[in-house]
Amino acid sequence: MSAKADKCYEVRLLDGSEQLVDFGFDTTYNWWATTQSFSNRKKMYINEYTSENYLELSKPQFSPDGEKWAFFAKDMGGWNLITNEKEIQILADNPGTVLFGSDSQKMIYSFYRADNEFIISEEDTLQMRFRSGSLFINNTGDKFAFVESRGGIKTIYNDGKISQSFQDIIPFGYWHDDRFAYAAYDGSTWSVFIGNKRVSNIYQDISEARINLTGDYLAFIATLSVGRFEAVLISDMMSQPLTGKNYKLITGLAIHPHEPMLAYKAIDLQNNEIVVFNSVEYSGGRENSVPSFSYDGSEMYFIACTIDCNLVVNGKKITAPNGLFLDGIYARKPKSNSIAYATSTSLVVRDLETQILYAGAMMDYTSVVRFNWRMNEYESLGVINNRLYIQACGL
Repeated sequence: MSAKADKCYEVRLLDGSEQLVDFGFDTTYNWWATTQSFSNRKKMYINEYTSENYLELSKPQFSPDGEKWAFFAKDMGGWNLITNEKEIQILADNPGTVLFGSDSQKMIYSFYRADNEFIISEEDTLQMRFRSGSLFINNTGDKFAFVESRGGIKTIYNDGKISQSFQDIIPFGYWHDDRFAYAAYDGSTWSVFIGNKRVSNIYQDISEARINLTGDYLAFIATLSVGRFEAVLISDMMSQPLTGKNYKLITGLAIHPHEPMLAYKAIDLQNNEIVVFNSVEYSGGRENSVPSFSYDGSEMYFIACTIDCNLVVNGKKITAPNGLFLDGIYARKPKSNSIAYATSTSLVVRDLETQILYAGAMMDYTSVVRFNWRMNEYESLGVINNRLYIQACGL
């Protein structure tokens, strides 16, 4: 049926008086944008906040609960770290990373001076040169860890302690007790460690390392010696790792946000494409998207296509012809009959029961869509003639 706009609205966020440089939002309720004036000075906008003029700006980082934020800003005097609470001058040549603990109370940040990186927390300052890959923060935000690489040998640095050496390391992140979880390669095989304890079997390869926000469980895809694949879930609630069936291929591993559960796309030994939720197999369609969990974990869903594409939610197929695609980026309100996506020019919400489309105003271009559970609506950002809008549809 034709699109209807009676459930959608737009709010102008920026009037276009300055050139819009970049914009986006987090997964909670925040939006942000940077603009540039005719004098090449830049401003940061975060919700109701407007910064001073700066020479350079980084993208903002938000705490998991959305209540705190921080970004780097350069003025004539050098670099500063700007937060929702204060401004910190830093003697830096270049900015680094900002991270918040999963409880959103504390943060760490880093910056570069000459050939050295400085990592700053409330309790510690570390000067180093050999960090490889991402920086990690524990739940309470008072410890940090990273992979250190020297001469082809890799170790884990965690709060002043160094792990044993390996030829390669894939970091997961902090475990709930402040040990660090990682996969390590000894030159012939891979294993998973939490701290100094090996907690998995030995594998030919390990990929798609996942850990939940608070470090209560982790999952990964393991390559077996026979060339088959299996998904592995590790939690303190289990006496041993939970392993799935062997498949010809596994991709798109997703973990539940709050419970030790997983889902993934697989090709079985009969060459059928399926989606697996824990140990339950769903045939879906001839082709399937990778699975996703809703923000509250109540639903596991994916797109299944044979001729038409349909939505499969917790194993139940919901007909949704002419409008869903395997490679689409979707948002979903849990326990509803709706799904939303952003086209190149508009936010679109599809009512899967009535097959009615609800859409916002036509934009020059739009961002991806999110479900804002605080407002109980789907949202995306859009631009018309350099003016920034938030589009919203409630259903």
